Amino acid sequence: MTECEYVDGRPFYDQDWSPFDKIFIDFITQYTQLMMGYVIKKEIFSSFPYNLPPYHLFPTLGLKTKALRDEMIRRGIDTSKIDSEMPEDVLGSLSDYTVENMTKEQQLVSALFNSFMSMSRYGLKLEEHIFPGFENIHAAQNIISICSISEGFIVSSLSYLLYKDTKFLESRYPKEQVGNDIDLVVDKAVFGLTKGSFVKNLEAIENALGISIGLDEKWKNKLKDIFLVRNLYVHNNGVVNSHFKTMSNNYKSAVKGGRLVLDESQVEDMLDILTDTMYLFYRAASLVCLNKSEKQLVKGATPMVYA
Repeated sequence: MTECEYVDGRPFYDQDWSPFDKIFIDFITQYTQLMMGYVIKKEIFSSFPYNLPPYHLFPTLGLKTKALRDEMIRRGIDTSKIDSEMPEDVLGSLSDYTVENMTKEQQLVSALFNSFMSMSRYGLKLEEHIFPGFENIHAAQNIISICSISEGFIVSSLSYLLYKDTKFLESRYPKEQVGNDIDLVVDKAVFGLTKGSFVKNLEAIENALGISIGLDEKWKNKLKDIFLVRNLYVHNNGVVNSHFKTMSNNYKSAVKGGRLVLDESQVEDMLDILTDTMYLFYRAASLVCLNKSEKQLVKGATPMVYA
């Protein structure tokens, strides 16, 4: 057995994790799942459909060819020209290309083709081999996702910490109200501390809990930009407007009226920055509010380094 670190006489991995630890573990689990999907799928979306193997492409294109040829025959149009351009074995196998004969995976690929190519006017004017760039859509979805699970982690954590120590609640609300209807008081307090921008919320939470997360202005500016990018895609379809240009720190050169293009390295940096911030919050709250030691903390996520 490999030697492991011991905490309070027990293996590190065998600790009695607190509810706050479990909230952080849940966040890291969601982050890891998100990153696995991002790493695995980004190449698929950036080169779709060119990276698909024949196993996926042949049934899809065969169905399209069969549908076209059947329609020509129905209209009495001679098919000998297109027939002569196809190898005999392919021509003979056209009748085999039916949805019923396709695997579920092949059907999904076919549905992707049909969804895009069947668009009225636009899709029909494009050649079969022309597809849009899906990678920016996929990158934006990951920014939206990491922001959402981070906000969820903050709200869940704050709720737990305010229940655990009611000093902040008692400084803002009558003690009788805290004692008699603490659920309502916690909900009000959490809403009050998380109704602003993400960075402002973190600063308000620091003051409320008496902790210091340890973010400098450069780090905070990056966080502000992450949520501005997220909001731009959620509320304005990624199209740059005056508000975004004015409020952002690193996107002053973005073209107003154009869609913001997300570089892969930028997206991965955003994911790492936000995840590291959540760990710093978890660490500060654990040490100060729960009187934990460094050795008792759940460790943060490991960045996904890949070739």
